[in-house]
Amino acid sequence: MKAFFAQLRRRWQTPLMLAAGFLPAPLMLCAFLAPQAPWSGVPAALAYVCAAWVCAAVAGRRRLLTGALGAMAIVALGLAALPWRDAPVLLAIPALYAFLLLMGLPAGGELPPAYPCVGLGLHVAAQIAADVGARAGGMQEGVLWALRGTFVVFGVMGLLALNRASLKDAAVKGSPAPLTVRRKNLLLTLALGAAALFIACLPAVARLCERVWHAALAALGRLLRWLSELFAVEPAAETGGAPAAMDMQGAAAGAPNPFWEILEKIVVALGAVAAAVFAALLLRLVWKRMRRWLRALAERLRRFVRAASEDYQDEIADTREGGSRSRLFRRRARGRDLLRGVDAAKLAPRERVRFYYLCARLRRPDWTDTQTAREHLPADAAEIYERARYSPHAVSEVDAGTFERRVR
Repeated sequence: MKAFFAQLRRRWQTPLMLAAGFLPAPLMLCAFLAPQAPWSGVPAALAYVCAAWVCAAVAGRRRLLTGALGAMAIVALGLAALPWRDAPVLLAIPALYAFLLLMGLPAGGELPPAYPCVGLGLHVAAQIAADVGARAGGMQEGVLWALRGTFVVFGVMGLLALNRASLKDAAVKGSPAPLTVRRKNLLLTLALGAAALFIACLPAVARLCERVWHAALAALGRLLRWLSELFAVEPAAETGGAPAAMDMQGAAAGAPNPFWEILEKIVVALGAVAAAVFAALLLRLVWKRMRRWLRALAERLRRFVRAASEDYQDEIADTREGGSRSRLFRRRARGRDLLRGVDAAKLAPRERVRFYYLCARLRRPDWTDTQTAREHLPADAAEIYERARYSPHAVSEVDAGTFERRVR
């Protein structure tokens, strides 16, 4: 069961992308040919996703049997849900998803790039047809929102697929990319997709903000009217009193109400206190962020000064095609003699890691110049060396000690 979920975790995105990419076909066919049941093609798509996930997680010859059973289940569900007797063309919907399921079996769920391109073309054609149908008044609003939602899902899954393909192409000798690189690429891909979606939805976001503002103003007006009605002073009943009494009532009615004066002062005081608290919290937040940024800037300046002022021996390489990689110390015996006078404890952690790696290279003559650190070091030690050699990230004392123990 653990292996099942491990395989599913690696391959769940492709079936979802293809289901969302080809979903405009059943939506538009049902919207035009079976307007009384516009969602009857969705169960076949959901059955395809579930069957593709199961097939992607099953290994060996059982995948073929599982795929055949899944295709039959998709066709049976389509026959039960679709009104195909009135429009036999609707039978193409379960046939399409059964075809996608069977074509994805040899690659364990991975399909050639032609299938996502066809899905993109279907989305473009569906948007054009939906616009024409909406102007004619024969397109349901729910179908339009479903098309937009499935396009968003298809776009995000497509970006993730392109990210996986680029990482696979950039990997050295088939080895997987480091976990940190995969996480950063995933975050950058999702951020790019979110930014593109936000830019595309700016007009709708502006209309939503305008509606929220008007709704807030209307709610505030209703609240004020309710308060005024709650504390309103009812007029006294007319009596046959003297005119002097009527004059006194008129003067009393014209005088300001003490309750409203006190309530106004309380509201003003509460507003001033709330504004002061908000300003204090904002200043505190800004001060914390400024301190963090200043510390990061000072750390970067210290690293720059240390890197610019230290003198150390580095590797000399010929990057021309056919050139051979050479070191400053061509003879290992001479290199050992020179390195004996180096005090590793006085070196920075980054330079200490590189010093330990140089010592290990000199001790092992079987390590050739064409090999990389990942080919003859443990995974954790190779990650520390690559961070110290190629990246600007900090290397701690603990990393240097761990690397020394791993290369002994």
